[in-house]
Amino acid sequence: MGIEKSGIDAINMNFSRKKIKDETYNCRVAMWQLPYDKRYTEYDTDNSYWFETINRNYNNEIETAEKELKMSFSKYKVYTQTLEYYDNSVAETSKYPNGNKVKVIKNNNCVFTKITDKTGRVVAEKIFNFESNDGRKIIYKHLKQGDNVFTIVRVFSFNTIKNRKTDVINYGYTSLDSYLTKGCTLEKEYYLLNDKEVKVEKNNEFEYSVKDENNNKIIFTED
Repeated sequence: MGIEKSGIDAINMNFSRKKIKDETYNCRVAMWQLPYDKRYTEYDTDNSYWFETINRNYNNEIETAEKELKMSFSKYKVYTQTLEYYDNSVAETSKYPNGNKVKVIKNNNCVFTKITDKTGRVVAEKIFNFESNDGRKIIYKHLKQGDNVFTIVRVFSFNTIKNRKTDVINYGYTSLDSYLTKGCTLEKEYYLLNDKEVKVEKNNEFEYSVKDENNNKIIFTED
């Protein structure tokens, strides 16, 4: 799938050699992740549906809302670093309260999003370019048994015209696959044992039998 390779190439671009044009930091809270309160809209002064330390109008909405509503948003704060380069590419890294880290790389041709969990393992990717309406989302489900790690890889396609802009944000907060895969089509599924592709036997919908390099059978059960 060409678009998958485009995304991989994008994430592997050597950004360390690029000259940084601007570096900014922000703290944000997705309003729709907070317990409902009709007063929130009064403090979203730029109508972005985010509370931000630095919003579009350079206001500190988080400080104001926490003070006047007498609330703490600490459990919902996302810390974001944004690097802008002279070639118009952007690298944005966001750290979520549950330990998920979302890195988004954008250039003139494509957008690549890589999501890692608190252990540093890649758990999801989202890829699309600007020449096609066809995007890819990849979910990695890691199952550990002793020193062995079994990974179920599911590749989904989606129509970028109907792209849900909050899918990555909701996944970042919750780690629920359904937020990324809703409205997508499963294209293929394959399996890795310790990062090497393997064949499996499915005992049932959630149980997989795999042979290691010594021909020993190991059974993994998907949560």
